[in-house]
Amino acid sequence: MSALKLTFLSHGTLEARELDKTRQFYEECLGLETIRTSPISLMIRLGGDNTIAVVQNPKKGEMALLNHNGLDVATRAEVDECHRILSEGKEKWA
Repeated sequence: MSALKLTFLSHGTLEARELDKTRQFYEECLGLETIRTSPISLMIRLGGDNTIAVVQNPKKGEMALLNHNGLDVATRAEVDECHRILSEGKEKWA
């Protein structure tokens, strides 16, 4: 039994160097719902109540491979198709 009586893991936080470009990627590429919460932050979500806060940090470094979030698709073929689409559009989304 845990010491705290928590009911829900409600959100996490990511950093973005350019918030407007990041928002465009989340909406147009990934299809995430975004809500601007301040001049330097927004909230994102997809398919549920869990949200992720995205906060602008122009000095943000590269994100380590182990610090990531997962997005689900139904099949291995859809993984391959997502990879193809992102590879072809990497200039737009970089």
